[in-house]
Amino acid sequence: MYTANDWVRNLQNGSLGQIDEVFDKPQSVDLGDENKPRIAIALGMATFDGVQHYILDTDVDSIELAYSITVHKAQGSQFKRVIIPVRKSRILDRTFVYTAVTRAQVQVILVGDIDAVRDAIRLPPKAFSRQVGLKALLEAELQTSDSETS
Repeated sequence: MYTANDWVRNLQNGSLGQIDEVFDKPQSVDLGDENKPRIAIALGMATFDGVQHYILDTDVDSIELAYSITVHKAQGSQFKRVIIPVRKSRILDRTFVYTAVTRAQVQVILVGDIDAVRDAIRLPPKAFSRQVGLKALLEAELQTSDSETS
């Protein structure tokens, strides 16, 4: 998994892939176009989201093993099969279950506490009960702005 954003190479945080080749020794490669040459040191080749890329020396800190990934990191991706460990948790609610389950194309396997899943689906999403002071802060700021302009 690529864990940074490299907009020039179209690699984003969360791009999934596999290493296809590791070079015996680093190679100089030109990543630019005819107007902007850009020489980099490549250590190998990898395919991320179906597109082949050089693995650069600067990529080493931005690549992680991803045998399993969090629901958060999986957002926007789909997989043939998804295995979801489930236990009672403060983050488990129906929106979390929905996001996790809809990552699967063919099969979903829930492992763990079935009552936790039932409770999460039955209860309103946690975001509905979140206590934030944003509305009060905005109203106070608007009142201050109004009194300063009049």
